[in-house]
Parts: sequence; C-alpha cells; structure tokens
Amino acid sequence: SFTSQIAFSFSIPILIACAMNFMRHGGIYAVTLTFDLILLAIYLLYVMFKAEQKFVGGEIAKLTSEFATRKLIVANEDIRQTNIRLEVLANCDSVTGLYNRTYLNGNITGALAAANVAGRKVALVLFDVDRFKRINDTFSHRGGDQFLTILGQQLKAAAGKQAITARISGDEFAVLITAGDVRQESIQLAKAMVDEDLSPIMINGTVIVPGLSAGLAFFPDDAKDADELVTSASIALAEAKHIGRKQWLEFDPKLKQMIDRQRQIEHDLKDAILNEHITTWFKPQIDLKSAAVGSFEALARSFHPKLGAISPREVGYASQGT
Repeated sequence: SFTSQIAFSFSIPILIACAMNFMRHGGIYAVTLTFDLILLAIYLLYVMFKAEQKFVGGEIAKLTSEFATRKLIVANEDIRQTNIRLEVLANCDSVTGLYNRTYLNGNITGALAAANVAGRKVALVLFDVDRFKRINDTFSHRGGDQFLTILGQQLKAAAGKQAITARISGDEFAVLITAGDVRQESIQLAKAMVDEDLSPIMINGTVIVPGLSAGLAFFPDDAKDADELVTSASIALAEAKHIGRKQWLEFDPKLKQMIDRQRQIEHDLKDAILNEHITTWFKPQIDLKSAAVGSFEALARSFHPKLGAISPREVGYASQGT
C-alpha cells in the first residue's frame, strides 16, 4: 500500500545510517546509537502501520456507508413503485384504465362535503352503452373490452381534465363534475355523448358506431348525500333506457315516485295473484269500416290495498320484473 511504501522508504535510510555509524565509531556508543536508530525505525513503522489501518478502516466504512445508502435508495424506489401499482389496482379499472367505483364513491363523498361548505353544486352523469350485449356476443369478451376501453377514452376526453371519469360496472360509466357551471357542463356532455354521433370504433375489422343513454342528477337539488345522488342518477338513466335508445334525462322526483310505486307493485304481485286481486277486463277491437266488434283484447287489472287501481301497463311491467 501507499503507507507501506512510505514506511519502507523511511526505514531503509535509517538502517543504512545505523550500519555506517557502527562502522565509523564502533564500541558501546556506536551500538547504543545504532540501537536507538533501530528503535526509531521500528517506531516509525508502527506509527505508519496504525495510520494505514485507520485510513483503510475509514475507507471501508465510507464504502460501506455509500453501499448501504445506494441500497436504501433502491429499496425506497421499489417501495414507491409498489405503492403506485397498489394504488392503481385499488383505484383504477383493470380493463379501461379509468377510475373504478370505489375511487368514484370516495370522491363523491368528498366533493359533496366541499360543495356543502362552499354552497356549490355537484353533477353526476351516468352513461350506459346501448345494446352492449350484442357487441359482446358478436366480438367476444376481448372485443367487448377493447370497445369499452376506446369508448371510455372518448368519454374521458369529452368530460375534460377537471371531471372524474370512471367505469362503475360492465357497460356503465360515470362522470363527476364539480367545477364551473355543473348543470350546463353536464347537459353539454350528455348532448355530446348521446345526441351527437360518436367516433366510430373499429373492432376486428368491423366499424361500430357506439350509442349511449344517460341519466343526470345534481347536488343538492336531487340528493342530500352521495348514495342518494347515485340513486337519483340511476333512476334517471333507467327511465332514459326505458324510453328508448340514445336518450338522456335529468332526474325528476316524479321518476322516483313512479319507480317506488312500480317496485311496490312487483313486490306485492304474488299476493295479488293469490288473493285474486287481479281481474281480467276485455277491451273490444272494432273494425272501423263495418263498425263491428271483431275481437277482444284481454287486459289484466289489479287493485292494490295501498296504491289503489293498478293499470294493465303497470301489471305487465310488474310481471316482467318478477
């Protein structure tokens, strides 16, 4: 080592001086002086050896510290990347890459709390793909997933960066709008995605023009909390789907009353049949040319102890839902 080389360089001249001194003077004095010089050389060697040990030890400690620091930096980066992956898995949809229902629900709760303090409105728009089952059946689940991914990106681009776009079920998407004129923004989004023709999507060489239906609900007009806001938007979406394809509706309290009534009818339909509350009415079909009765249409009517008279249309819907 460098220290050993220095020690060796110092010791050689000392040993030479010892030899020359002995040759010149001889006797006890020369021996004593020579012995002192040898001790001095040994002492210098010892001092330099200890210095080298300290230097080498310091270098080892420094290298060990640097190695440990690098390992710690790498470990921290691995932990950070793992946390990012876990966060993506927890908050994002694995098919489309959009946010999932869990992330959306958490943000709805936070947005409503902030809006309640600031006196602002919040809009929730739910979208459902028209006839998605046909797309899935035709192009398989892989083709259906590809379709949903492309459609999701179209919706995200239309909603803008300030909105939260999520896929919340198989073919259902949601957009949470908290900034600006939320009513106007949500209506414009619904028109853009429902009324206007969307960009065609190519799946396995086949061009598909997507069709959507939408339901809109607003806080605090249509809901007092997050669950009620989702329910109100779902009710509006269900009624839009019932009207027909490519429709959008804002929530109306009357819609909830209608749905609650229909659910009550469906729930009590079995009892109505067992208690003979359903009666058959015959509606004549008249030939306009001859004014003669050509046939009769059988209609099922019912009387509910709480809801009163139930129309054939409501009975028909209730029988389909059970």
